[in-house]
Amino acid sequence: MLWFFYDFWQTISEAEKNAYLELTESGKDLLFLHHSLVSFTSWTEFSKIRGGPYPVSNPPYSVNEGHYRHDIDLLINIYDKNHPVTSGIGDFMIHDEGYSNIRIEDGITPLLKTSHPDCAEMFGWTLTYNNSKVVYLMGGHDKQAYTNENYKKLIRNSLNFIIRRNQDKKD
Repeated sequence: MLWFFYDFWQTISEAEKNAYLELTESGKDLLFLHHSLVSFTSWTEFSKIRGGPYPVSNPPYSVNEGHYRHDIDLLINIYDKNHPVTSGIGDFMIHDEGYSNIRIEDGITPLLKTSHPDCAEMFGWTLTYNNSKVVYLMGGHDKQAYTNENYKKLIRNSLNFIIRRNQDKKD
């Protein structure tokens, strides 16, 4: 089973925290896009699940401490051309929103990077948290991203990567 996250939420109860941890302990795979980097900034464990917090400051994080810039043209370089998420995709341009002032957690596998001054270098990654495979793609703010053929292929590849992994678990 796949859990897909896009929007950002700040308030989280203890029961919801436990539910997230149970998802990862039971091996439910997680796909995070764009805004989800800003979710639950006061819960430091969520940063570890996702692979990084939006603001770099010490926990609890404040959404106001991060930086973003709308409507920038980003050259995305493929970090790992052999990974299933980036398979068949070459370096590409995307008109999107970038986040900077983020920290990347230890243990991620880099997939995508950019050198734009208004965006963090790491633009996409994967990791394992407990028993869950996690993919995060920074892009995806609006229709400019979702009409980009390479970005659409990244999402398809991410879904297929997780779906194949789940099928392998059943075999």
